[in-house]
Amino acid sequence: CWSNSSFQEKRNIYLINSFLPIQINPDYSLDIFDEQSLVLKYQSKDVKKLSEEIYKSQSTKHTYPEFNPHITLASNFKKEALEKLIQFKGEILFDYFTCANKY
Repeated sequence: CWSNSSFQEKRNIYLINSFLPIQINPDYSLDIFDEQSLVLKYQSKDVKKLSEEIYKSQSTKHTYPEFNPHITLASNFKKEALEKLIQFKGEILFDYFTCANKY
């Protein structure tokens, strides 16, 4: 999750869950980020506002100059394979969040 203190992580989890559920409009597109990560890009005013709230509550600066809501689907993805994929058309509903520290 986040590298900040345990208190900050718990606050972020609480903040995220306070925004849920978030329904994502089905205007998705597949894209490549960082030349190797396959992502499903989407637009959401709620997710953008949530991101702003998290960064406001921390002394952390944005890693990237512009916020681009997305779901990472794969890493080490070959860009040539992108045209072979079928576009996702289903609904996405974010209704629960927890943080499992993988480090």
